[in-house]
Amino acid sequence: MSINPQERDEVEVMKIVMKIEAVKRIQIENVEHNKGEEALQKLDHPNVVKLYHIESDIDFRYYALEFCQASLDQKFLDDKKERKYRGPMPSEEEVCLQLAKGLAHIHEKKFIHRDLKPENVLIWVDSTGEKVLMKWSGFGLSKQVNERGCYSISGMRGTHNWYSPEILKIFLEEEENDGKTTSPDIRQRGTVKSDVFTAGLVFGYYLLGGDHPFGSAINVLPNIFKNEPVNLPRGEEALQTLNHPNVVKLYDVENDYNFRFYALELCQLSLHQLFNGDEVQKKYQEKMPPDEEVFHQLAEGLAHIHRMQLIHRDLKPHNVLIWVDSTGEKVFMKWADFGLSKQVNESGSHSISEVRGTRNWLSPEILKIFEKKGNDVKTTLRPRGTVKSDVFTAGLVFGYYLLDGDHPFGSGYKILPNIVKNKPVNMPKIKDPSMHAIIMEMLKANPNERISSADVVSRINSLIKFHTAEDSSLIDCIEDSMKKLLESSIESHRTAATYVKVSNNYILKI
Repeated sequence: MSINPQERDEVEVMKIVMKIEAVKRIQIENVEHNKGEEALQKLDHPNVVKLYHIESDIDFRYYALEFCQASLDQKFLDDKKERKYRGPMPSEEEVCLQLAKGLAHIHEKKFIHRDLKPENVLIWVDSTGEKVLMKWSGFGLSKQVNERGCYSISGMRGTHNWYSPEILKIFLEEEENDGKTTSPDIRQRGTVKSDVFTAGLVFGYYLLGGDHPFGSAINVLPNIFKNEPVNLPRGEEALQTLNHPNVVKLYDVENDYNFRFYALELCQLSLHQLFNGDEVQKKYQEKMPPDEEVFHQLAEGLAHIHRMQLIHRDLKPHNVLIWVDSTGEKVFMKWADFGLSKQVNESGSHSISEVRGTRNWLSPEILKIFEKKGNDVKTTLRPRGTVKSDVFTAGLVFGYYLLDGDHPFGSGYKILPNIVKNKPVNMPKIKDPSMHAIIMEMLKANPNERISSADVVSRINSLIKFHTAEDSSLIDCIEDSMKKLLESSIESHRTAATYVKVSNNYILKI
């Protein structure tokens, strides 16, 4: 069946309308200043918003763009706001990876965006709600760059609080000189590295639950200029605050133009590697202290973290490091990786903007928050978490150790449902009744009924003292028995000697 040209055009228009449903318009006099059209026509990537069609009339130029459900900033609006995005999201790693791929494509095509910010990150969701893509948009300030990623700078471009430090320096220089820069070389050349910095701000904003990495609105620009990302280095701040033999040590921090370097205490392996590493790592099982000592060290370290008003939020076997001295006789267990740690108040609680931690190593109360968000439950109150979540996940780690690398709540996809249902299916395999009892106290589903990290230390101390006293009593008993046996043996020898003497005398008489 043939289709005439008019019908074909109508079909094409219908296809476009079905795919888009998002139209942006710009006044004709501003079109020549809008660089987004050129960029979007050349860019083709799943993590860059698509431009499908362009039309003009006397007053406006219309852009038919790919329809997306929301922008990233809408995810962190107050729950009362109707515009708040409550839909599905990929994992944190996947969000950052998608955006990184999109930005790399933009730079590969020899463009710089120049206005990366949460409002210019769009969230696209397919009809099933299962596929979610993050897309860079807002290319109105984009510009072509040369082979080295450089371009000429004729004026400030971007959005307040979302500038790179090199662009800020130009801005400050112009202000000090009434718009005339004293460094024309700096003003004339910029690079795509400015995009990398502002993309880092967006990543940080997302991972911080909607907070700017460089602080409150009034302090952002000064902090960027001073290179003080006050909201970002939680792990660094925690390690600088903590000083305990059962917490990994931070020795030094240094920067260069591109990276921040951390000099940390060297440990031989992680608890995860003890059971899942190579043969050399598994041999460390022979060097481990008694079970009670392993738990005592980890309990002391966690109690110290909580005393310093911090919550770790990512306790798991990968984040327990094992330090062994050169003789192999001295072994220390150390909590590590404080990248998700957070300050808590005097009562040990903190606000929760997003679920933090590692799958299969989450407490039931955190899993319930995750479940509510997934079910689009609206609430005007931001949920609060407590350090008791750390106690639960520490209990998982303790159980994992006693179970030789098995999770207390089972394996694979069954772990999370079992945590929610409070079914620690592998715990009966633990033979030590005393340690089993302590861990079960740590794994109570209700955080209000769960013991504190200080209580865990106290319970293990009592257990060690009991066993020490038990061992001491046993030694005393053995020593007493040996003494009696020795005395009995001496008396027997005396009796035997007397008998021999009497017998000899009798023989002599004969």
